[in-house]
Amino acid sequence: MLGARHPTVDKLSSRLLTGRGGVQTTKVLLVTGEQLEVEGSIEDVAKKLENAARSTAGTLAWLTEAATRQPLGLNATQVVTVRPGDE
Repeated sequence: MLGARHPTVDKLSSRLLTGRGGVQTTKVLLVTGEQLEVEGSIEDVAKKLENAARSTAGTLAWLTEAATRQPLGLNATQVVTVRPGDE
């Protein structure tokens, strides 16, 4: 089949790649004033925070810190703002 592409290639090419190292990022401001930049679109990060907030008390939203690529657990009740990361 001429022009056919592998499904994995289609999935990867359909992602919006911006921010650090080609990965879309989102900035999260905490009540302490600390600002974190995490991997993922603003929609994905907001969804994880919303799900954690709706869960039982103490449930963390697990994200990946953009600079270190390390897992990061955030308490959604400590988040003040969520906005797109730098492009």
